[in-house]
Amino acid sequence: MTTDWFRGSAWDPASREDFERRLARARPSNRSQYIRIKALALAAAGQPDAARNLFERVIREHKDSLDCRASVEHLADLARGQGDDANAEAYRELLTSWPDLNATSGMAEVSLAELLLKRGNRDEAQEACASCSLRCNVGAPFTSTPTCSGGIWL
Repeated sequence: MTTDWFRGSAWDPASREDFERRLARARPSNRSQYIRIKALALAAAGQPDAARNLFERVIREHKDSLDCRASVEHLADLARGQGDDANAEAYRELLTSWPDLNATSGMAEVSLAELLLKRGNRDEAQEACASCSLRCNVGAPFTSTPTCSGGIWL
């Protein structure tokens, strides 16, 4: 089975040159998607630096594409996976810039909440609870509004 040119995990100089040559021939409206998919393949293959560079390229060169939103989330996920909590805060940028979370996993609030709760700071735990409850429509069977204390729903 042949792998699409933008899905492979190779990223040596010859592979990069081939990718760039094919990307230049692609429709301009598809380029951001090809770059993002290649970045995902590289991340899955254990090449986080190469993936990060491509996600950043999507954000820099294709600000108005849906792939830009997804790339912001992928960058945050990548940083979080490497224990880089400061850069994982890109979830905040995602939630601020695109609160509808279209073209993302839709889990940015949860990812940000997990990050904030991990730190153990009470104020950040409250922020995490508030962030997740914004999208939560709590109704029956609850007879009262649930509250959050230190990351634990009461």
